[in-house]
Amino acid sequence: MKLLICGDLHAEKNDARRVFKYAQEVGADLIIQVGDFGMAFSITQYKGTGGKIECEFTHYVSELVKDFGIPLMWFDGNHSNFEFLQATLDKLTPETDGTYELYPNLFYIPRGTKLEFDGIKFLICGGAVSVDKKTRINFISWWKEEAITQADIDKCAEAGKVDVLLTHDLPLEVTVIDRHLDPYWGEEAARGTYQNRVAISEILKASGARLHLHGHLHFSYSEVIKIPHPVKVIGLDKGDRPMHDCTFLFNTEQFRV
Repeated sequence: MKLLICGDLHAEKNDARRVFKYAQEVGADLIIQVGDFGMAFSITQYKGTGGKIECEFTHYVSELVKDFGIPLMWFDGNHSNFEFLQATLDKLTPETDGTYELYPNLFYIPRGTKLEFDGIKFLICGGAVSVDKKTRINFISWWKEEAITQADIDKCAEAGKVDVLLTHDLPLEVTVIDRHLDPYWGEEAARGTYQNRVAISEILKASGARLHLHGHLHFSYSEVIKIPHPVKVIGLDKGDRPMHDCTFLFNTEQFRV
């Protein structure tokens, strides 16, 4: 089975279409998007919905899913309308694997969910800190639910050992230069970023994963860290960059070797 893991989309329709076209080209069976999907950046009411207000971008991606015949799963980052997301989930019944089907073959993955594909176990945990919080407006462009909580860490621990960890943020042990820790953003942003990365490290250590993919930085890199077991960490760029930078094609057959 081929899974195309893709970076931040930020509700950019052209970028989403590019990812689907690439997924089709490489024969991907499923797309998994690693946070900052773009939930409720814009909401609207479509004809025939009986007054239902929908996320415009999620609706658009549902059409891509149908047109290309490739399912997509996504989880939150730090730029999501968590209030709208929770209101949407409250109206749905979770699938047996813990995900929520927002539209046919378009799923949201809650934090701490464990999924399995061809016997390969994946742990998913969204969440990160907005370093530009001081420029954002509460409940309009910033939500406190963005950061990983102790409850999220505990839920991830309950999932047990896995092969692969997918998150939005990155572990503290990565040495790549992180502009999110630049003093420019201020002490609160640096502290929040540090705490969230410590949480990612804790989740990674408990999970036993030997491969970890994330977004958030808008920067493509690969680094092997030890926590203490060796883990290959891959950062994915955002969706408007070359496909080899913003996606990673995961082949379950090759991973077993």
